[in-house]
Amino acid sequence: MKLSDLNKPVSMNLGSQCNPEILYHLPIPPALHKFNARLLLGKDWWDDIRMSVYASNNWACFACDDTEGGQLDAHECYDFDFKKRIATCTDIVPLCKLCHNFIHWRGITTRYRRDRCLKHGIQVLLDAGLKVPYENVRQFGRHLPRRKVRRVWTLMKMTAFHNPNWKLDVSIYGLPLEVYPEWSRERLIV
Repeated sequence: MKLSDLNKPVSMNLGSQCNPEILYHLPIPPALHKFNARLLLGKDWWDDIRMSVYASNNWACFACDDTEGGQLDAHECYDFDFKKRIATCTDIVPLCKLCHNFIHWRGITTRYRRDRCLKHGIQVLLDAGLKVPYENVRQFGRHLPRRKVRRVWTLMKMTAFHNPNWKLDVSIYGLPLEVYPEWSRERLIV
């Protein structure tokens, strides 16, 4: 059976939508960094999915509605159960490079790129009348008044986040466990 013959998820986005609150999305726990759809199901399968996700939102960023940047990333959205340490993939949305990097800014190594994406994400949130996550303020936006800051992490979330025993619920893909690489199966819930 080829991966192209299997069911593929369809983004829940219908038409061009914009929701800056996606920038509050927490990064995936370190224990699951190697458990993304691209690595689990292969580049060809992932390329088909991400192209359909981009088209489903009219080639616009889901966070800032930018269509001028020209380059989109497909971002997997997760719900986190911090007590059971289960991350459930709920959707895949298109994000411009700056918005995607705002969510994953901890992995950006050059200061210029990190500052650029943080500045962009903070501006998108402020333009939408939303508060800026405290973690981003600590790094970049110290000048913001307190009423514009939102705490995203709690001590419980931080402790669970770094626990090595996370599992990934990939039932959104609708694929049997056998299609996933053997090395990943003990961490997956289908």
